[in-house]
Amino acid sequence: MIIGPDANRRLSPAPDSPGLADDVMQGGNIGQYQHLMASRIAKIEASRQPCQDDFKCRVTQATVGQIRIMHIQSSPLELIRSPRCIASDSHNEYLVGLNLSGDMLVDHYRYQTSVKAAQMFLLDKAAPYQTTFTDDSDRIIFSIPRRLVEHQLPDPSRYFQYTPSISGGIGGLAYSHLALLMKESHQLNDVTRMQLIQMCLDLVVLSFRSFDDAPARSIYGNGNVSVLLARVKAHVRSVLCDPELTPSMVADSMGLSKRYLHKLFSDSGTTFGAWVRDERLIRARTLLADPRFNYLSIKEIAFQQGFNDIPNFSRQFKAQYQQTPSELRQNACQNVIASG
Repeated sequence: MIIGPDANRRLSPAPDSPGLADDVMQGGNIGQYQHLMASRIAKIEASRQPCQDDFKCRVTQATVGQIRIMHIQSSPLELIRSPRCIASDSHNEYLVGLNLSGDMLVDHYRYQTSVKAAQMFLLDKAAPYQTTFTDDSDRIIFSIPRRLVEHQLPDPSRYFQYTPSISGGIGGLAYSHLALLMKESHQLNDVTRMQLIQMCLDLVVLSFRSFDDAPARSIYGNGNVSVLLARVKAHVRSVLCDPELTPSMVADSMGLSKRYLHKLFSDSGTTFGAWVRDERLIRARTLLADPRFNYLSIKEIAFQQGFNDIPNFSRQFKAQYQQTPSELRQNACQNVIASG
């Protein structure tokens, strides 16, 4: 059995579109699926839903310029992008997903987002997340270099909670252009293909920017200080796990002076060091509060988030959350037992 798209929505491009490569897996087990995802999109830990006796899927992949595309149809399953996966994999991309059919739940380190059929979603390969597909599902995943996304969508993490519709409006335009990119890119010359890729990125960005409270300002250039700060933060989030991270490293990567980098943060009411510490603590707390990550020791979690001094990590954690890391983990486990 191959899981098919929701025909009533007429959203899914034909799996055998000429723009797609012949790398197709029909049926198979979770281990095969997990291996294929690791080699094509991202390393993940996969498991079928308890109600499933057998796991079935179809996966088709293509590469268009700098964008990798996966069309995935599968039985219900759960995918976890764990710290272990992140540590052993590239995380220089964002994943833009088009959910064509079936409901899914996305748990990012700050947000829990329900994604319905005909909606778009955004994931960061540099941060832990979990996606749960409760139904047979049909989805398209685009792996896009970080710099292309962050050039137009400063601080993408603020958009993880949003799910633009792809059945109409700007999201519908984004979907139709992305489908065209998949189907017709092999017939286009290099210049036209790059123009189409840029149009797709523009429409994806505008789909998420439509959730902004204020009218969107220009998404190009870095003259706006708030936009520049958001870009700096997005870059730092991608390298938070580096314990040797310094303001000088960030300033050099962003083409700024160290003095101006510190000014950006001070003008926003914090410091570079305090902001980095808080972001690392947020990620550590998310993992400690989730019993699914109990296989990681507190020391491993601290190291994976960029802390190289465990006593100092514990002191900072308690000052921030009024309990030690071990107390938070113990309370989280007790809450799960009580609710189970």
